[in-house]
Amino acid sequence: MRSIVKYLFVLALILPVTLMAQPAGKGAFSNVPDGPVTCVAGFTYEQDLTDPLICNFYDQSVGDISDYFWDFGDGSTATGQVLSHAFPAVGTYNVCLTISNSDTSNFCSDSLCMTIDLDPASTHLLGGLLYAGDFPINNPNGNGDMGFAYLYRVLESGICPVDTVYFDTLGYYYFVDVPSGDYLIKSGLKTNSNHYSKYLPAYYGGATQWNEADTIHLSANIFLADVHMRSLPVLATGNNVIKGYVIADDKPGLAGRTGNCEVILCDSTEKPLRYTYTNPSGSFRFNQIPEGKYLVKAEQTGMWTDVVTITLDAVNPANDSMEIRLHYTPQSMETLLTGDFMGLTLYPNPVTSQLNMAISSEMSLDIQYTLINTLGEMIFCRQVTLPAGNSYESIDVSTCSPGLYFLICKDMNTGRKISSVVVIQ
Repeated sequence: MRSIVKYLFVLALILPVTLMAQPAGKGAFSNVPDGPVTCVAGFTYEQDLTDPLICNFYDQSVGDISDYFWDFGDGSTATGQVLSHAFPAVGTYNVCLTISNSDTSNFCSDSLCMTIDLDPASTHLLGGLLYAGDFPINNPNGNGDMGFAYLYRVLESGICPVDTVYFDTLGYYYFVDVPSGDYLIKSGLKTNSNHYSKYLPAYYGGATQWNEADTIHLSANIFLADVHMRSLPVLATGNNVIKGYVIADDKPGLAGRTGNCEVILCDSTEKPLRYTYTNPSGSFRFNQIPEGKYLVKAEQTGMWTDVVTITLDAVNPANDSMEIRLHYTPQSMETLLTGDFMGLTLYPNPVTSQLNMAISSEMSLDIQYTLINTLGEMIFCRQVTLPAGNSYESIDVSTCSPGLYFLICKDMNTGRKISSVVVIQ
């Protein structure tokens, strides 16, 4: 996976995330003139992971636009909404984007220029220990476990896989020659490990879902980016079976069943009980499950999963056609979440000023709802007591920067929670 320039460019096209927030020096919008505006130029850029002379440019313009003209400040020009350009040398360039609409009855035009600095990419070592319980695997003594570690680059255009390593010696993994930037690391045990069924793979920071994981900001060598796997309980055996498949469904030409995808079986409070992987045809199976109520979800880095609720009992001892859907983008205009204690509908989503919540429950609830950004920073938090039936709450997000956020609703009495993605424009 080390030869990734072409692969990353493809993934940048198939894994878009609607993130409008611009880090300093990496994106901008033109000044909005007074009076009616039909289009406004804007763009972001990213240096290539392996070649500092290559930049990927992404249009962020607003309006009804048909034409895009780029001047890279090095004597080269190009057209297109998303493109890659190789500069002749490291240095400073004034890059300009001009947009227009060729419709003469509703013509618009706008330009934006931005100075970008191309610096040689510095690289670092990134490594850490994989913990199973209180000790790293095979440390201090070998215990027959083999670990894996996946490295992902967090970009404005999405999350891209970078490298994979397998390791056993003293439970230590490492990646070499990693460029500065933001990363996610996921690590766990391979299926032939002695303790494979006892620990759930996790990300740096201990999260088991990628959208809850801590981001590593790499600007120097990091030797102790440790990953702590969550231990799984011993689940009593039963006579029930769950079978199904995972499917990606919202990208034309890329929809279909997903192989080698992690599937997690949870109890009704979303506590993980078991996990498995889909086979090459996207199918999975949990055997010898006791009766009860369960939640089943997938975990694929950079993709959003539906959560399926199922009850196994004497009348329904098996489910052999469960479908779990993965999405390349957060689900759009309205999000409906149903836990075993409340239902939550968000609207509108994406949102610009006020996020509304319709909450339904069969009993009164003491809930805390929290809005956090992708860095884990709390933006808003409120605790309320809601009566049984339907209730309505709202959050003013007009002062929030555009981007991706997470809304978490927690039952303060039981600790149960449901969460959803919110896109602020």
